[in-house]
Amino acid sequence: MWDSFTEVIPASVVIGVGLVVGTAYLMAPEVGRRIADRTAMAQCQANAEALTSGNPDTQINRQLGMAVLEAIAGHFPGTLIGEAGLHLKGQMQSAANQSISNVVDTCRCLIEQVVHDPATRTELTIWLLSLRIVEQRRVANLGSEMAIKARLGHCRGGVMP
Repeated sequence: MWDSFTEVIPASVVIGVGLVVGTAYLMAPEVGRRIADRTAMAQCQANAEALTSGNPDTQINRQLGMAVLEAIAGHFPGTLIGEAGLHLKGQMQSAANQSISNVVDTCRCLIEQVVHDPATRTELTIWLLSLRIVEQRRVANLGSEMAIKARLGHCRGGVMP
C-alpha cells in the first residue's frame, strides 16, 4: 500500500505535510488563547463583572464606603473605632480584589474550554493551515463560543469540570 502511494507522491512530501498539519494542530490551542485574549477577554470580564455586581452603582458605593472608613480611621488614630475602620476597609478591599480575581479565573477557564473543544481546535488548525485565508465561524466568534460554554455551566467558580 505504502509503495503504491509513494509512487505517486514521494514519501518525503507525505511526511512533510504530516509534520506541518501536526504542528498546526498542536499550535491551535495557543493561537486560540492569543486570539481570545485580544478579542474576547475584555468583553468576558465586563460581562462577568456586570453579573457579579448586580447593581451598576455597587462599585461606586464600595469606593465611597472605603473612603469613609479611611476617613474614620484617620480622624481616630489609635482608638478602637479607628482600628475597626481600618480593618473593615481592608476587608472591603480584599473582597473586591477576590471578586476581580474570580472573574479573571472564570474567563481564563472559559478560554481553555473553548480552545480545547475538538471542533474549535479543528477550525483553528484549518485556519492556520490556510494561512488565515479561510475564515472559520468559531475562530471569528470565540467570544460567543465562550458565552455558550458559560451558559452550559462550564467553569463555575473558575475551575474546569
